[in-house]
Amino acid sequence: MIRMPAAKHVQKLFASGPSALRRRSAARSAGAEILALLECKVDSGATGRLAFHVIILFCGIPGSGKSTIAGLLAARLAELGDVRILSSDNLRAPVYKKIFDAIAAGRKPGELLILDATFFQKELRRQVKILAQSENVIRVYLDCPLEVALQRNRARRPNISEKAVRVVFHRMEPPAHPSLRIDTAAISAAGAAARIFEFVKNRIT
Repeated sequence: MIRMPAAKHVQKLFASGPSALRRRSAARSAGAEILALLECKVDSGATGRLAFHVIILFCGIPGSGKSTIAGLLAARLAELGDVRILSSDNLRAPVYKKIFDAIAAGRKPGELLILDATFFQKELRRQVKILAQSENVIRVYLDCPLEVALQRNRARRPNISEKAVRVVFHRMEPPAHPSLRIDTAAISAAGAAARIFEFVKNRIT
């Protein structure tokens, strides 16, 4: 059985991106996200821990389904080890510095870290790889048509401005060779989470 964490285990993190992002005032609202640190733990009846470190980096525009898929994936991954999510769910400046700080702080053996932010620039993803050093970084590109993302954004609360969604969409630098590419307009969130789970499980077991 998986026990989801109580509210007291949720910690809000705020971070800033590289100087190049800060210079782009037009994109500032799109590049700023609230991060919540969510820890999922396996019930004490689960067996063993594997000596691995894994970072699962989500890349995708707002409305691509990152946060929904991350939550579903965390519940599945909890059978393999402890799971933490750095999840973007609201806009507030700025973002990425504390993501990088969390990575640099290290993890205990058997811990899986999910990074849920747009990571729309190649340089941001490169920094994760550098900081992760020898850790296994799985890059998941959640591809999504602009119109689908806009529809999802209109339906959710709280949502962000459509301008912000369009800015990130047009400035997105898609990863050339992601570990996984998933078209979230063609598959359900549960289906996407299941596909990522199987990929991660095969990579580490």
